[in-house]
Amino acid sequence: MSHQDFQPYIGLKPFTEQEKDRFFGRDREISILLDKIRANRLTLLLAASGVGKSSLLQAGIMPVLRADGNTELIYHRDWATEPGAALKENISQHYAEQHGLSDFSSKCARLSLPDALLTCTLFSSGQQIIFLDQFEEFFNYQRFQAEFLTFVRELSTAVLDRRLPAAFVFSMREDFALELNAFKPFLPEIFDNYFRLEKLPLAQARQAIAEPLQKTGYCFAPPQGERKALLDQVLDDLAKREFKGQLGVQELMLVEPPHLQIVCHELWQHHRDDQSKQISHAAYERAGRAAGILEHYFLSKIKLFSKREQVLASAAFDHLIGQRSTKVAYSLERLAELIRSDAQELQAVLDKLQNCAVLRRQKRGEEFWYELYHDIFSESIDKWNREFKARQRLKRLACVAVAVLIAGGLLFAGNNWRANYSGRYLQLSPKVDVSDRIEVFQGTESGWDLFKLRRFRYESPFLRQELEADKRFNRSLVEDRKNAQANLIGKLPILERLPGYAENGLYSKVDDLAQVLLKTNEQNWLKPLPAQLASVRTAKSVELLLQTAKKQKKEEYSKYTDAAAVIAQLGDKAALLQLLADSDASVRQSAAYALGNLDDSSAVPELVKLLADSETFVRLFAAQALGKLGDSSAAPELVK
Repeated sequence: MSHQDFQPYIGLKPFTEQEKDRFFGRDREISILLDKIRANRLTLLLAASGVGKSSLLQAGIMPVLRADGNTELIYHRDWATEPGAALKENISQHYAEQHGLSDFSSKCARLSLPDALLTCTLFSSGQQIIFLDQFEEFFNYQRFQAEFLTFVRELSTAVLDRRLPAAFVFSMREDFALELNAFKPFLPEIFDNYFRLEKLPLAQARQAIAEPLQKTGYCFAPPQGERKALLDQVLDDLAKREFKGQLGVQELMLVEPPHLQIVCHELWQHHRDDQSKQISHAAYERAGRAAGILEHYFLSKIKLFSKREQVLASAAFDHLIGQRSTKVAYSLERLAELIRSDAQELQAVLDKLQNCAVLRRQKRGEEFWYELYHDIFSESIDKWNREFKARQRLKRLACVAVAVLIAGGLLFAGNNWRANYSGRYLQLSPKVDVSDRIEVFQGTESGWDLFKLRRFRYESPFLRQELEADKRFNRSLVEDRKNAQANLIGKLPILERLPGYAENGLYSKVDDLAQVLLKTNEQNWLKPLPAQLASVRTAKSVELLLQTAKKQKKEEYSKYTDAAAVIAQLGDKAALLQLLADSDASVRQSAAYALGNLDDSSAVPELVKLLADSETFVRLFAAQALGKLGDSSAAPELVK
């Protein structure tokens, strides 16, 4: 294999047995753990996330045990599905492949876990060593499932069953160790034998970096002037990063394996075709040294995604990262359902994340399941996700603000167009000699005219001098376009408004103004009112004349147009008959006089009644009216 094809650093994925040739720096740990596994039926392998438990088991422990011969090594780490069935399926497949057994899976599926393992011993006398890796996921996925307690009981029974030539290794994150208390009722001594895997000390980290690179013929740059050897610089940067901000631990100088792999893998990718076969100080500095490479690793991957892909990735990360920054696996269909996305579109994004070594895809049964490639990503992804969502919220707020501004602008423009298109205002020239006519303009009297709609429409028939002095204006807005004429007439002297309204067909205005005048008790306005009402002849004219007749004062009777006479002119006998019963004598005599001019003998009975009125003039006007009517039926009463 050429050095271009050989990958000295595998990145974030765990080492497998096939990659044992580049797994270095764990000889001491391999020796200790092997002794514990060989001497005990149960061994706990505990470590912080990212320290390399899976790599140690697969590339360190399993190759040595396999070389010993006469061992059956079963490696299991699928905890998302039903745990007992999945483990028995893994065991049966191993024996079926190793010993040529057919239909063995279906037979094992019907047995309990201890019985299935015991049945396997019929086909091999070798020791069974069962590695249960990433065991913390069992508690994540199964803690509240019906099969949880059944599996705990069966696994504990298998560990304690001395008939089985078996050893078990539970490998899990140390922050989940207390979850193992679920086994204590069945395995009281579960914590008696454990091994805690630490991060890499500097000497071992040097091996993990230098040994694989030597196989390619490459090397790190030697010291240059004041610069130390590049390998020393990388190790120093990685170790200091681990304890940045902590006091009293500098002498430990430990390196986290995932960080080592990321930094070295990125450096190798940039130098694999370099003719000098040397990783240089300059390239390391350009990459931002260890801190820069690590901080930008995930960001450099996610930046390659489109905005839509980032939105889907962000939604997926909400579920793929669980509590305590643990990775959680989901099937494609379930994840698409949770984030309400099209499964095909989501799969394209998830596969792209897999190609970037951010996610891992596994086929379980007929479905694809996705999970974080490594827990080490959880914090950086979670930070990016929170910042991404914050940016999205700001963008949405900005879009809403822009939309509100646009909507407000359109609304303002629409209102401005409507106001200047349909609005009208009156204008008088401030100079008398320019024009005495009141002009009508389209638009609003003031403010903006965005669409240049404001213009002259026509001249009204009204003159400046016709307006009340206090009603004159330079510009006056017409509130209602349809009532522009009424607005103009409303500015005329009050006694000129009734005929003005009538001439323009505004009869409701006539009635309204007459009602107002009647409420004032102002005799100067009441004097011409009957004649004006007679000329207008609206539906309410007679009713208003009746009210006018009652308002006119007796002592000034001769000065006013008699409302009762006007009613007579209108020929409304019924209205006059109402006035005959009025409490005011002057009203009664006016009504009697008006009835005499109607030439209608049907009024005789009511006039006869007035002959007995207490007021002399009322009796006199009633007698005169009866005389004018010439009805003989009234003669006897007149004689009296």
